[in-house]
Amino acid sequence: MSEIRVADVVEVPAQGPGRQGKMDVVIAYAVDEVRQYQIRMPREDYTPEAAKKRIEADELERLKLVNQTFTVGPPASKSK
Repeated sequence: MSEIRVADVVEVPAQGPGRQGKMDVVIAYAVDEVRQYQIRMPREDYTPEAAKKRIEADELERLKLVNQTFTVGPPASKSK
């Protein structure tokens, strides 16, 4: 697992159906100087411990694809 540095915690107006008039918390965090990410959670669910758990889940999901190589697009046509 990576060492995480929380760069900022900001309250912002919530978005999405049923969230009008409510607030969310956006947590910006950095894995290193290049890789920086954000998570967003409802203000009513926010605690420092809940944020840590959400960041950990976000990182575990992201790491599922890190260092994988794959090809996208139509398959190459074969010559006859």
